[in-house]
Amino acid sequence: MWLSLSSGAANALSPGPIDSDFIEIGPVISAIFGNDSVTSPFVDHFTFNATPPILGPGALSVVSDFSFSPVGFDVHFDSIELWDVTTTTLVAPGILTPGGVAGLAGFTGLSFGHDYDIVLTGGLNSGHTSGGYAGSITIVSVVPEPETYAMLLVGLCLVGFAARGRRLRL
Repeated sequence: MWLSLSSGAANALSPGPIDSDFIEIGPVISAIFGNDSVTSPFVDHFTFNATPPILGPGALSVVSDFSFSPVGFDVHFDSIELWDVTTTTLVAPGILTPGGVAGLAGFTGLSFGHDYDIVLTGGLNSGHTSGGYAGSITIVSVVPEPETYAMLLVGLCLVGFAARGRRLRL
């Protein structure tokens, strides 16, 4: 069984809201999602709202669980998509590996206050009666760190001094 660590608690993976699963480590915000009880073809939804710091560019990834009886990946994916539910816009169509056992989707940014839906479709691979998969969404914060502002200020001062010195020479 796959477990997700969120706020120090272990949770079984199942479709639904993932707002509370996001954790921030420096400029990177991420959440783990998945389904550890696939028994038939599935259309799974994982929803969240884009509020700071969940606003920057990022990526989704998913991978099937692997079993030893029968040997092989449990599930295959038919699609992986990120939808902006507020505007009904497809933000990120996914790319699947051959055989559909893993997938990726990248996006350039999220809109403040919009609701988003990660939609995964797929089914069990031949010979498997149950299975699961895990995925993650990773977002890079677009809010600059204080050091960035400091470098910008130093750069502006240097440009100002250079312009002033040039004006004095003329």
